[in-house]
Amino acid sequence: MREDRQRLIRLARDPKVLYVLSALSGVEDANEEFVAKVTGLSTNEVREAIELLAAERFIVAGGKKGVAYASLSNLGRSIFKIYWKKLRQYER
Repeated sequence: MREDRQRLIRLARDPKVLYVLSALSGVEDANEEFVAKVTGLSTNEVREAIELLAAERFIVAGGKKGVAYASLSNLGRSIFKIYWKKLRQYER
């Protein structure tokens, strides 16, 4: 679990990855257009972040007819929750 958290921290240094994680943490699943609209990123930036996160098993991505869908995996959801809790501690 610690290694997973370290991988997420490394990826989250890229703001677009953190934006995509945050957007997906609030929904069951979403298509790339929704994530782009919510985050203000381009669809290409969303795709890049999704590819990075999927390679690390933090999200599950798929699609049909050119529209990609993504959702946080169980691993991604639990690690992001821990990451967010740690981040909130520094806010205080």
